[in-house]
Amino acid sequence: MMTFTKLSIDSLDNFVYGVCPHPMRLANGLVIGGGTVYPELNFTLPAMEISPATWPEVRAQYTQIITEACARAVDLAAPGLVVEFELLPELTQNPSWGAEITRLIHETLEETQLKHGLLTAFRVTPNDIREFARPPWTRPS
Repeated sequence: MMTFTKLSIDSLDNFVYGVCPHPMRLANGLVIGGGTVYPELNFTLPAMEISPATWPEVRAQYTQIITEACARAVDLAAPGLVVEFELLPELTQNPSWGAEITRLIHETLEETQLKHGLLTAFRVTPNDIREFARPPWTRPS
Protein backbone atom coordinates (compact mmCIF):
# COMPACT_ATOMS: atom_id res chain seq x y z
CA MET A 1 0.00 0.00 0.00
CA MET A 2 1.24 3.46 -0.88
CA THR A 3 1.85 6.00 1.86
CA PHE A 4 2.31 9.71 1.40
CA THR A 5 4.20 12.36 3.35
CA LYS A 6 3.61 15.27 0.95
CA LEU A 7 1.10 16.41 -1.64
CA SER A 8 1.22 14.46 -4.88
CA ILE A 9 0.73 17.64 -6.87
CA ASP A 10 2.85 20.26 -5.19
CA SER A 11 2.06 23.25 -7.41
CA LEU A 12 -1.06 24.64 -8.99
CA ASP A 13 0.97 24.94 -12.22
CA ASN A 14 1.18 21.12 -12.26
CA PHE A 15 -2.54 20.61 -11.69
CA VAL A 16 -4.28 19.27 -14.80
CA TYR A 17 -7.95 18.34 -14.52
CA GLY A 18 -8.43 14.60 -15.13
CA VAL A 19 -4.77 13.71 -14.61
CA CYS A 20 -3.15 12.45 -11.43
CA PRO A 21 0.33 11.12 -10.60
CA HIS A 22 -1.04 7.64 -9.81
CA PRO A 23 -4.02 6.83 -12.08
CA MET A 24 -6.33 4.05 -10.97
CA ARG A 25 -7.06 1.31 -13.51
CA LEU A 26 -10.22 -0.66 -12.88
CA ALA A 27 -10.50 -4.33 -13.78
CA ASN A 28 -12.65 -3.49 -16.82
CA GLY A 29 -10.02 -1.11 -18.26
CA LEU A 30 -11.48 2.24 -17.23
CA VAL A 31 -8.70 4.50 -15.94
CA ILE A 32 -9.46 7.26 -13.46
CA GLY A 33 -6.84 10.02 -13.51
CA GLY A 34 -5.28 8.99 -16.81
CA GLY A 35 -6.31 12.09 -18.75
CA THR A 36 -9.88 11.29 -19.71
CA VAL A 37 -12.63 13.00 -17.75
CA TYR A 38 -15.70 10.77 -17.55
CA PRO A 39 -19.24 11.96 -16.99
CA GLU A 40 -20.50 11.03 -13.53
CA LEU A 41 -24.13 10.38 -12.74
CA ASN A 42 -25.57 10.74 -9.24
CA PHE A 43 -29.27 10.02 -8.97
CA THR A 44 -32.08 9.25 -6.58
CA LEU A 45 -35.76 8.48 -6.67
CA PRO A 46 -38.44 11.09 -7.18
CA ALA A 47 -40.26 11.90 -3.94
CA MET A 48 -42.05 8.67 -3.05
CA GLU A 49 -42.52 6.29 -0.16
CA ILE A 50 -40.32 3.20 -0.03
CA SER A 51 -42.23 0.34 1.52
CA PRO A 52 -43.18 -3.24 0.68
CA ALA A 53 -46.33 -1.91 -0.98
CA THR A 54 -44.39 0.48 -3.26
CA TRP A 55 -41.42 -1.82 -3.89
CA PRO A 56 -42.38 -2.76 -7.48
CA GLU A 57 -42.58 0.96 -8.36
CA VAL A 58 -39.26 1.64 -6.60
CA ARG A 59 -37.59 -1.08 -8.69
CA ALA A 60 -39.23 0.22 -11.86
CA GLN A 61 -38.01 3.78 -11.17
CA TYR A 62 -34.41 2.69 -10.60
CA THR A 63 -34.53 0.42 -13.66
CA GLN A 64 -35.80 3.26 -15.84
CA ILE A 65 -33.22 5.74 -14.52
CA ILE A 66 -30.16 3.55 -15.07
CA THR A 67 -31.37 2.05 -18.37
CA GLU A 68 -32.06 5.47 -19.88
CA ALA A 69 -28.81 6.93 -18.51
CA CYS A 70 -26.77 4.11 -20.09
CA ALA A 71 -28.62 4.48 -23.39
CA ARG A 72 -27.92 8.21 -23.40
CA ALA A 73 -24.22 7.69 -22.64
CA VAL A 74 -24.02 5.23 -25.56
CA ASP A 75 -25.89 7.66 -27.87
CA LEU A 76 -23.44 10.43 -26.93
CA ALA A 77 -20.44 8.13 -27.49
CA ALA A 78 -19.21 8.86 -23.97
CA PRO A 79 -15.71 7.47 -23.32
CA GLY A 80 -17.03 5.91 -20.12
CA LEU A 81 -19.54 6.48 -17.35
CA VAL A 82 -19.13 6.72 -13.59
CA VAL A 83 -22.27 6.05 -11.57
CA GLU A 84 -22.51 7.03 -7.92
CA PHE A 85 -25.46 5.57 -6.04
CA GLU A 86 -26.19 6.67 -2.49
CA LEU A 87 -28.58 4.33 -0.78
CA LEU A 88 -31.57 6.10 0.70
CA PRO A 89 -32.13 5.54 4.43
CA GLU A 90 -34.74 2.85 3.79
CA LEU A 91 -32.32 0.97 1.53
CA THR A 92 -29.62 1.05 4.20
CA GLN A 93 -32.02 0.08 6.98
CA ASN A 94 -33.25 -2.86 4.87
CA PRO A 95 -30.03 -4.34 3.47
CA SER A 96 -31.84 -6.77 1.16
CA TRP A 97 -33.54 -3.81 -0.55
CA GLY A 98 -30.23 -1.98 -0.92
CA ALA A 99 -28.58 -5.11 -2.27
CA GLU A 100 -31.36 -5.67 -4.78
CA ILE A 101 -31.15 -2.15 -6.22
CA THR A 102 -27.33 -2.26 -6.18
CA ARG A 103 -27.42 -5.54 -8.12
CA LEU A 104 -29.97 -4.12 -10.59
CA ILE A 105 -27.77 -1.10 -11.34
CA HIS A 106 -24.57 -3.15 -11.50
CA GLU A 107 -26.08 -5.68 -13.90
CA THR A 108 -27.38 -2.90 -16.18
CA LEU A 109 -23.92 -1.31 -16.26
CA GLU A 110 -22.29 -4.67 -17.06
CA GLU A 111 -24.83 -5.42 -19.82
CA THR A 112 -24.23 -1.99 -21.34
CA GLN A 113 -20.49 -2.53 -21.29
CA LEU A 114 -20.76 -5.98 -22.90
CA LYS A 115 -23.26 -4.89 -25.55
CA HIS A 116 -21.88 -1.43 -26.40
CA GLY A 117 -18.32 -1.35 -25.05
CA LEU A 118 -19.08 1.54 -22.67
CA LEU A 119 -16.58 1.36 -19.80
CA THR A 120 -18.24 2.00 -16.46
CA ALA A 121 -17.39 2.51 -12.81
CA PHE A 122 -19.92 2.05 -10.02
CA ARG A 123 -19.61 3.56 -6.54
CA VAL A 124 -22.16 2.75 -3.84
CA THR A 125 -22.46 4.81 -0.66
CA PRO A 126 -24.57 3.57 2.25
CA ASN A 127 -26.61 6.16 4.08
CA ASP A 128 -25.49 7.12 7.59
CA ILE A 129 -28.42 5.96 9.69
CA ARG A 130 -26.84 6.60 13.06
CA GLU A 131 -28.94 8.95 15.17
CA PHE A 132 -31.73 8.35 12.68
CA ALA A 133 -34.64 10.64 13.48
CA ARG A 134 -37.30 12.19 11.27
CA PRO A 135 -37.50 15.07 10.92
CA PRO A 136 -33.72 15.46 11.36
CA TRP A 137 -32.67 17.47 14.37
CA THR A 138 -30.33 20.41 14.18
CA ARG A 139 -27.06 20.07 16.05
CA PRO A 140 -26.31 22.89 18.51
CA SER A 141 -23.59 25.35 17.48
